[in-house]
Amino acid sequence: MLIWAEATESDYLLCPLLSAPRTAGIDPRSLIDKLSRTLTPDHRKGARLELLHRIADYASTLGMQCDKRHGTTANEIVRRGGSLGRVAEAAAAPTP
Repeated sequence: MLIWAEATESDYLLCPLLSAPRTAGIDPRSLIDKLSRTLTPDHRKGARLELLHRIADYASTLGMQCDKRHGTTANEIVRRGGSLGRVAEAAAAPTP
């Protein structure tokens, strides 16, 4: 969800992965609480901070590759119903 949020420049609460538990009748609040805590300044230390930096770097690279190779942004792919997997596939595909 954090990679999705970074790549699409969206709020992680809007991530399509959160709709699946809701559709299945599972309350995603526990997951949301854990993610929220990870993103608070008090918890942005050590390994968590390093992980957040790596996620941001990966998502940035993924987004730039989509833009460069296909003239489309990760956000556009997701808006058209694609997944982060589709974003990665688009970024990895050879330039037409």
